[in-house]
Amino acid sequence: RMFCIVTSAPLALAILTPWCVPESARWLVSQGQIDKSIGILKKFERMNGTKVEETMYKEFRESCNKVQKEEESSKSHSVIDLFKTPHLRKITLLLILIWMAISLVFDGHVRNVGSLGLNVFLTFTIACATELPADTFLTITLDKWGRRWLAFGSMSMSGIFSLLATVVPLGIPSATMAIIGRFAINITYNIGLQYAAELLPTVVRAQGVALIHIMGYVASILAPFVVYLANISPSFP
Repeated sequence: RMFCIVTSAPLALAILTPWCVPESARWLVSQGQIDKSIGILKKFERMNGTKVEETMYKEFRESCNKVQKEEESSKSHSVIDLFKTPHLRKITLLLILIWMAISLVFDGHVRNVGSLGLNVFLTFTIACATELPADTFLTITLDKWGRRWLAFGSMSMSGIFSLLATVVPLGIPSATMAIIGRFAINITYNIGLQYAAELLPTVVRAQGVALIHIMGYVASILAPFVVYLANISPSFP
């Protein structure tokens, strides 16, 4: 109970969010409140100690009017539009399939640390520690190497090392293979978050990304059952 209190108490700071975190400038633009969005940008300008020319704000206002018109036209679109054309339907279905696989593998690795033959707290800590180097690596390479091949490579790497974890001895060898697999799926997970948003058309992007993420959560439902298969054989998960 004390652990729950200590870890949950900081969330009380969220009450201060409306006063500390500014509204989304883009959302204000979509609501036609361009002056408010420019006011937020000018606040950032003062905080950063920089100077932005008025011509930039003029260009921003003009682009805002264009975006506003796009937002108004997008109100007639729905997530069903993602399945109306063959090309877009193929992209959407592939993104859903890929994200479901990523979510299942990621969640499965998180839950499976207790089945690797080592202390669960130590293994969990080391596995979680892979997230920072994975994110750092991705930050450096994503724009250089691209989304597709980096996602393909990291997910393949995760699959290879996850399978290797089943054929090596239980303990340090299996935990090492699984942790490398976790490192690789961390990379794929973060690519997936951005990849879908960049591939889907603007007018249904938010709805499409939401659909893909929901399907990922559906796949995550299976993760505990996959991990539970270790009661039959440690290699099954």
